[in-house]
Amino acid sequence: MRDKININYTFNLVGLWINRGVQANAVGVLVEAKSDKELFGKFFSSNVKVFPTNGFQIAIGVLKLANEKSFKNLLGIIDADFRRIENKVPNLPNIFLTDFHDKEMMLLSSRAWQGVLNYFANTEIDSKSGLSKLKIIENKFNKSTLEILLNIAKPVANIRLLNDRENCGLKFRTQKKKTFDYIKYDKFIDKTTLKIDKIQLQKAVENKSSKPNFFNNPILQTQLQNIEKESHDLNELCNGHDVMNIFSLALEKAIGNSASSGKVASERIEENLIIAYRMEDFQITNLYQSLLIWESVNQPYQLFPQ
Repeated sequence: MRDKININYTFNLVGLWINRGVQANAVGVLVEAKSDKELFGKFFSSNVKVFPTNGFQIAIGVLKLANEKSFKNLLGIIDADFRRIENKVPNLPNIFLTDFHDKEMMLLSSRAWQGVLNYFANTEIDSKSGLSKLKIIENKFNKSTLEILLNIAKPVANIRLLNDRENCGLKFRTQKKKTFDYIKYDKFIDKTTLKIDKIQLQKAVENKSSKPNFFNNPILQTQLQNIEKESHDLNELCNGHDVMNIFSLALEKAIGNSASSGKVASERIEENLIIAYRMEDFQITNLYQSLLIWESVNQPYQLFPQ
């Protein structure tokens, strides 16, 4: 019921914008959140208006109504989530999915990541070891920092996929005024060694979901084990917020420097990534290429500066 009210409210906002007599080539773009508007809005022409919708359900619902009304200058960008993995891509001509799991994974997989990593992580060479804290951790795992973070996030992603498939009703975050309160990552990840405890992870999800002993079900454990055996691109599987929160945790002890003394909120990390993400990064994505095709076949509507 609440989603239906929000869909109708947002649709009416979009309708008022269109009915006010917008310029001939103006385009409305529905996105899931304010941070999506901050990212994608950087690249669009001045004739584009971006509407945050507070979730993909609302964005899809508004687009369906708009298509029924034959609005030609409206499209949506939503997170892929597990849609490509589960073959559940929406069958709408004017909705577009992020490259990888979500917008945050697009940021982390871009050239913007290296600059943000170098800013927050300790890259200073120690006189005794001849290595930085960052290099010590990378050598320990024999992986890049991002690969380390993705592998730590993978068990969380597997539970998310189980939740998505089986409709378990699990929660990984709760709304807290204007921010989100995520599962307690420090309950199952060691801040110094970055070792993950999968049993404690399950307990953290149970606590956030108010579902004590939920994972004591042997059928669920078998389903989870089967998911763990599946092979997926970690950029598609892992939730970007999990990766950023794990990076935030790692900065506290394992790899942090003076710029990250104390706890660095994942929101701050995301803000820095959005700032560092350039048009050149966006232009090499599948999302950008798909939007260019939409623009070319829907003249005179214009998305990008000429």
